[in-house]
Parts: sequence; C-alpha cells; structure tokens
Amino acid sequence: DIKPLRKYIDGQYAAHLLGYVRGIDEETLKELKDEGYDSNDIIGQTGIELAAERYLSGYDGRRRVEVNTKGRLTDELSGEPAIPGNTVVLTIDSRLQKIAMESLERNIKRIRESGIGGSKNHRDANAGAVVAIDVNSGEILAMASYTTYDPSIFLADSSDKEAQKAIQELFDPENEDRPAFNRAISGKYAPGSTFKPLVAIAALEEGVITPQDTIYDSGKINIGGWDFWCLEYRNGLGAHGRTDLKKALETSCNIYFHEIGYRTGIDNIEKWARLFGLGEKTG
Repeated sequence: DIKPLRKYIDGQYAAHLLGYVRGIDEETLKELKDEGYDSNDIIGQTGIELAAERYLSGYDGRRRVEVNTKGRLTDELSGEPAIPGNTVVLTIDSRLQKIAMESLERNIKRIRESGIGGSKNHRDANAGAVVAIDVNSGEILAMASYTTYDPSIFLADSSDKEAQKAIQELFDPENEDRPAFNRAISGKYAPGSTFKPLVAIAALEEGVITPQDTIYDSGKINIGGWDFWCLEYRNGLGAHGRTDLKKALETSCNIYFHEIGYRTGIDNIEKWARLFGLGEKTG
C-alpha cells in the first residue's frame, strides 16, 4: 500500500522557500538506495523539501503476510511499523511572509500601471523579492519571491493534464515571469547604496582618504565620459556641497562615493568586499 501525502497550507505564499517534491529519478535512487529509498519514493527537489529531505522522509513500514492460492490473506507473519519523519520548524513568520508576498504583488502592479519612474518605466515591472532578517539572531523571518506558484501542483497524478500543463509552464524558457525562479537567493542585482560603507572602508584602509577629507558635490560628476548625478540635485533639492565622510554616509551622497570609488580602484574595492565575505556562503 503506497500512499504518499503532502498538504501545503497557503503554499503559494512560500513556494520557493518550501520547494516541491517529485518521484525519485534513477540517478538519485542509485545515490540514496543504501539509505532506504526505493523507486516508489517521492523526494524533495528544491527549497526546504530538498534541504530537509533526510529529516522529513521517515522510514517505510513492512508487513509480511501469508496468502492462499486465491491471493486472500490467511495470516500476518510479522511486521515493522512505519516511522514518521521528523518535524522541521522554520524561523519564518507565516503572517509576515504572507504580507510580503501580497505587498510585492500589489506594488509591482502599481508600478507597472501608474508610470512611476517617468520615462524610465517601460511598464515591464513583473517581479521582485523581499527578505526580512532578525538583526539580532540572523534568523530569516520572511523570504518572498514574486511571481509565485502553488507547490501542490507537483502532487497531482500524472493523469492530471491541467496540473502537468501548469508544471510545464513554470519551466517554460519563454515565460518571462519565470515563476519557478527564486529571486530572493538566486537573482543577481545591483547592490545600491548598501554597498557605500564598504567603499568607504576600502578607501580608508588603502589610505586614499581620511575621515576629514572633503569632496565637493555640485550635483553632477563625469567619470570616464559618463555623467553621474546626485539624487537630491536631480529632484530639485540642491546638492550637498562640501562633504566629508560622516556627511556622505548620513546623506548617502552619490557624488562622494563615485569619486572615492574611482580613486580607490576596482581591485581594492573587490579586495575589501571579499575580506567582508561577499561572494561566499555565509555558513
């Protein structure tokens, strides 16, 4: 008797985080056969389903029975009860996770339809991600990736044509929404102003600047034939003027960090980024 069960409660809010299960393939079965897996098993393919597979799987039960020539049960000789898998508890706050997903969907739609961003908005906003971290412990409280899907479709029988079509669409290379792609951990994005303190550290440690050195922000700077702008200046709020490191960090001054980044050089910036562990797994 084979009856694998899964029930995802509001799975679409955490599909990439939870992951999904599918029948074991031949190559994986060869690797896991000694651990009690057989060809009828379903196993985790992505997300927590994959990462916690060994904790969640449990062990099959066994019944040894005697039957007559007509195949009817005459005696139960022995048996071993099934051992359920362990419970895995995440640090995710399900309410915060749901809020993050709903906010992503709502705001992406708003950006796409309202023209926010002026001429830069090509009305092609279709995806995004949110990660909320407890700064005291490093625990992940929410990890949302939009667009999403319902992991329950992977539990459907192979005869369910609608579910199989939905699965194919998830991995269709021509599907621009790429709903199966976990943008929270797999996307590559410009880091934005959060990278500025690291540029400052690189400049300080390499002796390029001192905390007291100033750079004049007139609103625009040209480096290598490219114009870079102060955000306040571009929005009609004036420039920062004479700016030292403290003021640059307080105001997130683009011009200051463009200039010291140029002076420090990409090799030194990369050196200090790697010393801070960027580009490596956190462990």
